[in-house]
Amino acid sequence: WSGFKFLYQNDIQVMKLSRASGPSHGGTPVFISGSSFVNSTELTCKFGEETARAIFLTREAILCTSPPIPTHSFHTSQEMIVIIYVSNNAVDYSVGGHFKYSHSLPSGTYQPGAEEVDTLLRCPRGTYCSSYSLRNFTLCTPGTYQPLVGQSQCILCPIGYVCSEFGMAVPRICPAGYVCDDTGMYKGKPCPAGHWCDKGTATVSSSCLNHGILDASYSSLDTCFDNSTDDFGLQASYLPAQIWAERHLMPLDSDSTIQPIRGKFCLEESCLKYEDENDLGVFDKSFDYSSTGFALRRPHPCPQGVYCHPGTPTNMTISAGRASLFQCRDGVHCPEGSVYPNGIGSCKRGHYCRFGTRKPCPVGTYCPNEYTFEPLPCEPGTFNLMIGQAECSVCPVGYMCPSYGLRDPVICPPGMVCSRKGLASPNIRCPAGFYCPTGTQTSDPFRNDTTLRPYACTPGTYCLAGTGSNEVIEGEVSHAQFCAKGFFCEAASVSA
Repeated sequence: WSGFKFLYQNDIQVMKLSRASGPSHGGTPVFISGSSFVNSTELTCKFGEETARAIFLTREAILCTSPPIPTHSFHTSQEMIVIIYVSNNAVDYSVGGHFKYSHSLPSGTYQPGAEEVDTLLRCPRGTYCSSYSLRNFTLCTPGTYQPLVGQSQCILCPIGYVCSEFGMAVPRICPAGYVCDDTGMYKGKPCPAGHWCDKGTATVSSSCLNHGILDASYSSLDTCFDNSTDDFGLQASYLPAQIWAERHLMPLDSDSTIQPIRGKFCLEESCLKYEDENDLGVFDKSFDYSSTGFALRRPHPCPQGVYCHPGTPTNMTISAGRASLFQCRDGVHCPEGSVYPNGIGSCKRGHYCRFGTRKPCPVGTYCPNEYTFEPLPCEPGTFNLMIGQAECSVCPVGYMCPSYGLRDPVICPPGMVCSRKGLASPNIRCPAGFYCPTGTQTSDPFRNDTTLRPYACTPGTYCLAGTGSNEVIEGEVSHAQFCAKGFFCEAASVSA
C-alpha cells in the first residue's frame, strides 16, 4: 500500500451569527459561534458566491468579514439575502445561516469596525453620515453645522451667524465688525465703509447714502432754507426796522434770550433710522431665531465728524487699544456715514466745521470762506442776528456798531447823528439850535422826508451843538437851557 494518510474531521456546526446584515460594499465583521473549527490556512467563509478568508479564534468561534457584492446583483430590490457557508478546507462547506446585504446603512448611521456587538452607531452632533462613507462619520464643513445626532447631512449656517470651523454643532453669532448676510457663511464680510457693525449684523442694507462714491456735486446740493435779510428789525422780530426806528426803540432788550428766526437753515445729512435697526427680522426654516434671545442688527452709520474704514466694530474712538473711528479734518464736512477724512468736501460759506462737524455760524459772527473751522466775529460797523451767514449786515443809518461780535446795532445816542451806513460811532454832532433824539439819521433839520432829524429848540431856550433833549436841565449841556434873564430866545436859538 502507498502509505498516504487521510485526516477525517468532524463537520462544522454553526450555532450563531453576531450580525445578520450589512452594506453592499462589505466590511461587516461577523462573529460565527459553533464547533469543530480548525486553525488552518484553508479556513474560509462564503457569502453567497463571494469568498472571504476567516480568522480562527477558538475551536468554537471564528471571525469573517463580509466581502463586497456587485451592485448589479440587487436587480430592482434594495436588499439581497445570501447563505453563509463555512469550511475548514475551502472545499467542503457547512451552512452557517443567512446574511442580508443592503445598498446603504440606515440614514445618519455608520459602522466603525470590528466589535463583538452590533457596531451600527448614530453620527454625533456636528457631523453627518452619507452613503459614501459608511465606516465613519464626516465633520460638518465650514459654513455648515448640525445640532442633532444621527443626521445624513449638515445645515447651512443661518443669516446673522458664521460657522467658521469643522464639526460645529451650534453656529456662532456674526462677530462685531462684520456682516453675515447670507446662509452658509464661514466668515463674515467686513462691515461696509462709513458704518460700524455690532455683533449680529445680518445685512449690508443701510439708510445712509454712500458718501464714499458721491462726487463733489453732492456737497453743493441746496439742502438749505434761507430767509436772511439785512433789515435788523426783521432779524429780531416780525416788524421792519423803520417801525422800530420811528419808535426810537430796539426789537430786543439787552438781556433778551436770543432765538434766531432768520438765516440759513440747512438740513443735516443724517441717515434715516429703520424701525428694525436693532431687531432685524430674518426667517430660516432650519433655524429658530426666537430661541436664541438675541436680536440681529443693521449696520450703524458712523457719527458725524468721524469716518470709518471697512470692518469697524464699534462706535468708540478707541477700542482694544487701537483706533476704531477716525476724526475728520478741520474745515471739512463729514456727515453721518463718512468714508474719507475729507468727508464730502469743504465746509461751505456760512458754516464752520471743527473736526468734520458742520455747524452754522452763530449770531454775532460770520464765515466768509470755505474750509472755515472757526467763525469770525462781526467787525465794528457790522452786526448779525442770523445764523449761517457768510457776511455780517452793515450797520444801518441811524445806528452804530461800535464793537466786535455785535448781534444787533446800537441806536444812535441823543445829541448825535448817524447819517451813514457802517458806522462804528456817530459821525456828526447835532447842530446848534436843535436837539437830536435817539436814532437821528440826518443833520439837516429841514428835511421833510423823515421824522428822524434834528428839531428846533423851543422859544425861551437855546441848544448848544450836541443837544439831545428839549427838556431843560440847567447845567446839563446835553439838554436845552433857559435863555438868560433879560434876553429873548426865539426858536432854534444857539446861545443865550
